[in-house]
Amino acid sequence: MSLQRFVERLIWLCMVPLIILGSLLLGLHLQALSERRQILADSVLRTVARHVDQMLEVRLASLQLLGRMLTEASTQQAGKFDVHAAHRMARHFANLHGHHVIISNDHHEMLVNTRVPPSEPIPAIPQLQGHSAVTAALSSNESAVGDPFFDPIAAKRMVAVAVPLQIDARHRLLLLTMIETGQLRDRLQPFKLPDGWQLRLRDSMGREFAHPDDSEWATGGNVSAAAAHPGGRSGSVNPGQDNWRETSLARAPWTVALAAPAFSALDEPLIQALLFLSTLLATVGAAYWGGRIAGRRLIDAMVSLTRAVKPPPASRDIDEVAAVRGELRRLWRRREAVQDAERRRIGLELHDDLQQKLALIQQDLNGLRSHLVHGDAPASELTEVLNRARQLVGETIDSTRRLVHDLRPPGLEDLGLPAALQVLAERHCQTFGHSVDLEVNESERWADLPFETAAALYRVVQEALNNIRKHSNAAAVDLSLEIDERGQLTLEISDDGDGFDPVGVTSWSAGIGLRGMHERIQSLSGSLEVISQPGQGTALVIKVPLTASASSADGPQAAAL
Repeated sequence: MSLQRFVERLIWLCMVPLIILGSLLLGLHLQALSERRQILADSVLRTVARHVDQMLEVRLASLQLLGRMLTEASTQQAGKFDVHAAHRMARHFANLHGHHVIISNDHHEMLVNTRVPPSEPIPAIPQLQGHSAVTAALSSNESAVGDPFFDPIAAKRMVAVAVPLQIDARHRLLLLTMIETGQLRDRLQPFKLPDGWQLRLRDSMGREFAHPDDSEWATGGNVSAAAAHPGGRSGSVNPGQDNWRETSLARAPWTVALAAPAFSALDEPLIQALLFLSTLLATVGAAYWGGRIAGRRLIDAMVSLTRAVKPPPASRDIDEVAAVRGELRRLWRRREAVQDAERRRIGLELHDDLQQKLALIQQDLNGLRSHLVHGDAPASELTEVLNRARQLVGETIDSTRRLVHDLRPPGLEDLGLPAALQVLAERHCQTFGHSVDLEVNESERWADLPFETAAALYRVVQEALNNIRKHSNAAAVDLSLEIDERGQLTLEISDDGDGFDPVGVTSWSAGIGLRGMHERIQSLSGSLEVISQPGQGTALVIKVPLTASASSADGPQAAAL
């Protein structure tokens, strides 16, 4: 056997395990993608079902509240049900809660319909094919939700929510409210699904009645299409698909159906797999031809062993590349540390503030419910509990708004950087008592400021105000923001606090706050200058060229902002 053939066989022997390993990794990758898709589909189904159930539970709870009001109020005259008094209460309730109410007897006769004045005749309750909320509520004496039907009074497709009500031994009523199928469709629209996925709501007979991408479902425009497919598939669904996944609702006899089709030739995961396979084949080909060339050189070297060979030049490390690698590793560790610190801060605020307040509200409401049931508390005590619960709710809303504002600068995208900084300055004044004055020059270029640049400068000002509040003992802060004719943005932040010695502070060994400002400004190709003396206050001068910041905002550094 020649040396050339031996080297070629040795090359193939080394590449076969690589090919097998690559094929195995590709198969595992596709399997993992498929499992991930199934997990995502199950999560979407559970989330959608929970959202729809919550909507139905709210309607059922409001009807039960109306039932208690009708039971406690005087709605009978001479032993008969007072329709006019019940209509007034139902109308007031409908105006308060935003949905109409129907009161019927156990013979399926409407007594009150808030859509119809009491002096006008009321049509009978329409009959429907499928699960009837009226029949189910009367037979089981429990709350029920029915299948969709066409309401002739509202001229829309509705679903009925029914709650039985026993006024006395002789009068058994039924409270109903209608939900437009368009509202159920709106519950499905916020869910962003991958391309090709289809989400449906199906009634007890398997007919689809809510589609997140088709407005005709709300008005009954696709009633015939749904009826034409007893299996629940409208004309927009591929009848050949057999990969539908369903989950049942807890509060209604419906199911949420989701179609997550298999990978197609244009799916991104499959494209990635093909790119991986192509890269593997290219690597194998390059390794084969590289091995052949190396084998030929080996043969030539063995033939010319007797000739003098010039020693190879000594290799040396590239100091600049090593320094850049080290800096990237440091930046990555710092980014992880900042993200962990932000997660801990949000978690602590949720636990120590929002969760505690919500627990107190729940405790007050439980006590109020106990007092109302037993009637053992004076009105003053109940009023005190309600006022305390109302105050806690207001504080919870304020805490949530503050947390949202910290995560996402308010008005930055819609109003621009100057308006967002004005809101930040006013909020800082109201919260900590510092006097913050903002001065912005008039320029048409504020509208062209990239969002990444505006977000970075906003965070710099936010961090500077936090540092001033914690360390400077300042009473007043001045902010100056301008864009000159050359397209350079200048931001100055000055205070009348204690000041400090800036020597060495602007280096990479400085505190986290100032170092974070340096990194944000450097990502925009800008500069930050610290001017301070002990007892003379501090000034930060930041200059950012807009052209450079716009180009850097498209790069990988912008994602860290």
